Amino acid sequence: MSAIVVRSRDASGLPLTPEQRKTRAELVANRTNESKTLAGLQVEKASIEGQAKVAEVDLGPVAIWRRCSAPPTRTSCAGSSLSSRCCSIPRQCSSS
Repeated sequence: MSAIVVRSRDASGLPLTPEQRKTRAELVANRTNESKTLAGLQVEKASIEGQAKVAEVDLGPVAIWRRCSAPPTRTSCAGSSLSSRCCSIPRQCSSS
């Protein structure tokens, strides 16, 4: 029977040259820097999305009022009379 040789990759591989070590260190530093930049951008995006949701909630009634108080258009009301009823969003303002 022949002996089975098991090689581990950590110490048995070819040694890195100083140039390869330098290149590897630069790549690791670049990756770390880009990861930090990406994380910062993701935090900024989440903050902006949160602000947009707050603004949407705060301005929701104003936007509904604006749509309901505008005169009907041909495309949304198809010839109905001018009234306080809003044809484009009937559930929110057709109760009058």
